[in-house]
Amino acid sequence: MVIFGIDILGDSQKRSEIAAKGVCGMKRNVKAVFFDAGETILSVAKNRFERIQEALSRRGFVVSIERIQEVDAKAMEILLGSGDSWISRPEQEERFWDAYYRMMVEGLNLGADLKTLARELWDETYWVKWCFTYPDVLPVLKALKGRYKLGVISNAFPSMYEALDFTGLTPYMDSITISAEVGVSKPDPLIYEIALRSVGVKAEESIFVDNLKENTQAAAEMGFKAFLIDRDGTQDGPEVIRSLYAVLDFLEIPR
Repeated sequence: MVIFGIDILGDSQKRSEIAAKGVCGMKRNVKAVFFDAGETILSVAKNRFERIQEALSRRGFVVSIERIQEVDAKAMEILLGSGDSWISRPEQEERFWDAYYRMMVEGLNLGADLKTLARELWDETYWVKWCFTYPDVLPVLKALKGRYKLGVISNAFPSMYEALDFTGLTPYMDSITISAEVGVSKPDPLIYEIALRSVGVKAEESIFVDNLKENTQAAAEMGFKAFLIDRDGTQDGPEVIRSLYAVLDFLEIPR
C-alpha cells in the first residue's frame, strides 16, 4: 500500500525483517548468560525479622515483628555507618553479624545471657541456611551449561558464595562477581565489565537477567540482551519474563 508516495506495508515489512535479523544475530552471537542472585535464581524462605521472631518464640520470648524491625533498623544504622560498612572479606562479615546479633539481644531487652543468645540466634537464623532455588533454575542451568559461559553478578556480602554452594549452584557457574568483593555495585557499569572480563566476552555477546529494572536497564545500555524477571506478574514490557525458561525460548533451546 502506497500513501503519499510511501510504501507503508513495504517499509513496515523491512523494519520487521531488520528487527528479526537483529534478534537472530544476537542469538547466534551469544556466548555468555549472567544472572543476578537474590530473587532471580535463589531466595530466602522467610525474612530476617520472621526468622528472629520464631527463634525467640521457641525460647519463650514474645516479641512483635514491629519491635524487631525497630531494633534491627537501629543496629543496621550503627553498623553500616561505622566507617567499616564496605564488607569485602568473610572475616569482616562475621564480625558484622556477631555485632548485629549482640545489638539485637541487647536492644530487645531480653534479660538473657547476651553472648549465648546472640550466638544461638545467629546459628538458627543465618540467611544461608534458609536459601532455596526456584523450580526453573536448575533445569535452565543444566540446559545452558556447556553451551554458554554462565555467571552471577550480585550485590551481596561475601556469604553469597556460601549461599550458592548451599543451593548447589556453584558448579554451574564459570564466574561469580560479588559487589562486596569487587568494591562496586549494580547498576554501576564497572561491575558488569568485571564480570564480562572474567569470562572473556563482550556485552553484545551476553544475556543478563535481574529482578530490578535499574539493573537490567544499565546492562541493556551497555549492549547486553537484558531480561527483567518478574515472577509475581506485576510488571509488563518486552524485556519482562515470568520464568527463566524464557531465556531458553529466546535461545531456541528445547525445555
